[in-house]
Amino acid sequence: MQYSPIRPESDSDTPRQMTLHGLFMTLMRGKWTILGISITAVVLTTLYCTFLAEPRYTARATVMLETREERIVSLDSVMSGLSGEATVVNSEAQVLRSRSLIGRVVRQLNLTEDPEFNTELRQKGPVARALARVRAALRPAPPSQLTPEQAQRQSVERTIGQVLSHTTVTVLPQSVVFEISAETGDPLKSARLANAIADRYVLEQLEVKFEATEKATAWLSDRVADLRHELERKQSELKAFSAETELVNADSLDALTRQQKEIRDRIADGNATLVVFTSRRDALRQSVTDPARFNEQADDRQLSRLWARLGSAPSDPRLHEVFADRQAAILSDAAMDVERLEGQLAALRRSEQELTERIQQQSEDLVRLEQLEREAEASSLIYEYFLNRLKETSVQQGIQQADSRVLSAATAPLAPSAPRSALLMTLAGVMGVLMGAGLVVLRDRTQLTFRTRQELENATGLQVFGQIPWVRSKKRADLLHYINDAPTSAAAESLRNLRTSILMSGGAAPPQVIMCTSSLPGEGKTIQSIALAKNFASLGKRVLLIEGDIRRRTLSDCFELSSKGSILGVITGQYSLGEGVQAKVEPNLDILPGDQGNLNPADLFSSAQFPLLLAEARKHYDVILIDTPPVMMVPDARVIGSHADLILYCVQWDHTRRQTVAEGLHLLQTARLKVGGLVLSQVDSHGMRRYGYEGDYKGAEAYHAA
Repeated sequence: MQYSPIRPESDSDTPRQMTLHGLFMTLMRGKWTILGISITAVVLTTLYCTFLAEPRYTARATVMLETREERIVSLDSVMSGLSGEATVVNSEAQVLRSRSLIGRVVRQLNLTEDPEFNTELRQKGPVARALARVRAALRPAPPSQLTPEQAQRQSVERTIGQVLSHTTVTVLPQSVVFEISAETGDPLKSARLANAIADRYVLEQLEVKFEATEKATAWLSDRVADLRHELERKQSELKAFSAETELVNADSLDALTRQQKEIRDRIADGNATLVVFTSRRDALRQSVTDPARFNEQADDRQLSRLWARLGSAPSDPRLHEVFADRQAAILSDAAMDVERLEGQLAALRRSEQELTERIQQQSEDLVRLEQLEREAEASSLIYEYFLNRLKETSVQQGIQQADSRVLSAATAPLAPSAPRSALLMTLAGVMGVLMGAGLVVLRDRTQLTFRTRQELENATGLQVFGQIPWVRSKKRADLLHYINDAPTSAAAESLRNLRTSILMSGGAAPPQVIMCTSSLPGEGKTIQSIALAKNFASLGKRVLLIEGDIRRRTLSDCFELSSKGSILGVITGQYSLGEGVQAKVEPNLDILPGDQGNLNPADLFSSAQFPLLLAEARKHYDVILIDTPPVMMVPDARVIGSHADLILYCVQWDHTRRQTVAEGLHLLQTARLKVGGLVLSQVDSHGMRRYGYEGDYKGAEAYHAA
């Protein structure tokens, strides 16, 4: 016998793909779940907004930076104004949310005494007290108690944190305007808080400028005093130097320099003359013994006349004496000229040396004087600048302006800003829809069972012969009575549909030996076998129902069977088939019940006698139905299935797991058995409607009810 391969979709580990149409159908099937969750979310949100939520009021104040600086006088400010650059605007926004500024607002409004901002003043409920005890138990105790100052500081810091959480600062786009929002439970409190932050911000800008101006004034005052003392010292040094030294200037120094040059020129001329005089004196001394040469060297008129007279009277002693006297006089005059000229040169050199020293001293004195004058002048200029700046800064203290101004003060809001009931309910509805859709999709994607014919057929690749609805009953017999008493019910019609599918599955030769099995116990295969047997018998066919599940023997719960005859006795040869069956239990229906014996049921059905039993039964019955044990429990079904013409595999609706069905079919496949058809049993119509599949069954139920 051929076997049918199992499709990969039957493996529960393989994710099922979902198309857009499939997603839409899944959401449509879960529309009531989605609607219910959405309505519940809206109702809960409405209750919260109406009865639980505390109304919150938001007040807003706007502040603008003054980028255009107004000048009352043309004086340079100690602190420049703010520009409109993005970095400056963002920095000022952080200043508005600084803890120092908020701390001054807290002290100004005494917010440490307000329970809304100081959480320690709030009355704690039972839950809060329990949490506090848990935290105290888990958190180690502090090493020492806080001092009053530390406790007060902690209270202020805690209040500042709460105020920051209740306020926001927003920079309006493409502007230098800040919007300060304060949200509290009191509209007047919100307005006071927003205005206090805006006013404190503007005031702090003035205070910063005043403080900077005061510091500049104090520093300039000290600097001016130091510069005044420095100027006085420089001027005193200049006066003392002028008094101690000869009064000189550049013109007198130039005159001395010219005088020095003249003396140096005279010394040079004197030196030249001294050379001439010295040469004449030396020449005269060398020619003193040679009167003719001496006369020539002396170039004296009187001596020349005497020399001429000596030539005419060389023997005159008086002329020689006079000539000698004149020669001595000339020598004496030449020597005196040299001495006189040397004395003059020495005097000139002394004068030149004195004048050089005087010029050098006066040059040094002039340089020192000019240096002292420059230092005194520089000190005077610096002193005058700082003195003027001190006066300007002192004047600016009275004309300081803040770099921002309040455009609009906050007013008490007339309506609460939170909770925004309409928005919250809308969001709750949307979130409810999304959560419901997610839950529906998640439930569908994590579904491990079968709920429709299509799912079962797609997962196994096998045809579903029928879908048996679930009928509320405590016993199997009650269910059979219901089917008999209500022949037009949905359950009865579904059995007839199943019977038709079986008869048509074999074409011209309908299957004669039909085996009914399932994966696990309790999936409805026994009731299905009994109901089919009765259904076939109602057509006038001779039907034999064999109890293949001899371990449990459940047919006795539905029929009144005698202890005579059993399948065990027939197979072992104790009696024939006709003697072993319970004949005419119902019209055209015979039953071959099971019996507990010493043989293993699998060994019993694997014996050579079992095929003989079926061959004998084929001769006397039109339809032979065998109710076997579950495939996953024992191997009996795989042994019996090899002799069946048709195997019906029962799958319980929304109960049998996909992996279980796959494993059961795989066991039959390993035995090379082909499952002829599947039966989806115990289908709950209410559950189908709950899962959104009611469209497949609503028309059928209405038809059967009619």
